[in-house]
Amino acid sequence: MKQFNFHQSTEIVFGKGCVSEAGEIVSTYGRRCLMVSTPDALLVPPYERVKMILTNAGLCIASAGVTLPHGMGMAVG
Repeated sequence: MKQFNFHQSTEIVFGKGCVSEAGEIVSTYGRRCLMVSTPDALLVPPYERVKMILTNAGLCIASAGVTLPHGMGMAVG
């Protein structure tokens, strides 16, 4: 394989209510997207909200769950 450089800039959108713009923003990159989440029950409502927004924008969504090793990303108290 020949050597090459790859640069991918990242856009992060902040602000009240901006999640409702997710479909419009994501659709500028294509018609398919991958949503990745952990099985945390607290994340289900916002995950489902974003999924609905993207679906309503006509995007095809694939989902993937990630399981973290025991103790990673969890507070111990």
